[in-house]
Amino acid sequence: MRTLVALSELTGEDQYKQAAMNATAYMFDHHQYESGLLPWGGHRFLDLKTLDDVYGFDTNSHELKRHFPYYDLMFEVDKESATQLVRGFWESHIYDWSNEFYHNRHGQWVDTVPEDIWDRSFSDPDAHQVIDRGTMVHTSNDLMYAAVHSFSHNPNLNLTTRNAEPEALLSFLELYQALEESAYLEMAKRIAENILAQKFHNGFFVQSDEHAHVRFDDSEPFALLSLVAVLRGKPEAMPLYANGSSYIHGRFDGEGRTYDHQVIWSD
Repeated sequence: MRTLVALSELTGEDQYKQAAMNATAYMFDHHQYESGLLPWGGHRFLDLKTLDDVYGFDTNSHELKRHFPYYDLMFEVDKESATQLVRGFWESHIYDWSNEFYHNRHGQWVDTVPEDIWDRSFSDPDAHQVIDRGTMVHTSNDLMYAAVHSFSHNPNLNLTTRNAEPEALLSFLELYQALEESAYLEMAKRIAENILAQKFHNGFFVQSDEHAHVRFDDSEPFALLSLVAVLRGKPEAMPLYANGSSYIHGRFDGEGRTYDHQVIWSD
């Protein structure tokens, strides 16, 4: 699909892109389930002789592993169907949002998708928690790729959020620079305001006005400075952000063997 679109761009002949768009529209019109899912990937496909939806094994499984479909084209062809596809993808593979974020690369073949799919609360998951035998390492890339494309085409953001995470601010800055959608810059500015309101105490970035110790490598100052750089039109002035997790590990003040974030920086 990407090659066909590129051929049209390079030759000026629309027929190649139109063929890709026609094929995409056909799948949405004739083979998309109510949940948004399509018969593709690791367990389902179309019989090209009969155009029936068939499967090789695991009837109820939906699976993509590093497929990275051409979502930009899908949203151009049919935004509503593409949005529903991404929603169905997530609903299929996240088995339980509230209970350790249970997930599996073998998605359930769901019938419908709740309207509030993105508004659910979820617990902090164990990175290795899966159900049964399906590890998530491959499909998680496809899930994130799908979600980013969906949100980029549907920027419906809650600007009343209390989110004050520097990583969130940096993420919205990246989205803004990549997509030039002003809503993402406004969200970055909102998160910056929250950081200043919630984490800036007595001239320092600390968790509360009762904290005495400042962690040198906390990322709040870097995130705020990144926002300033973008607003001044100089994003290249900022070094690449590396989301590390530095720590000191040893014996401390009668606590025995411990970590600095547990006895110095924590609540």
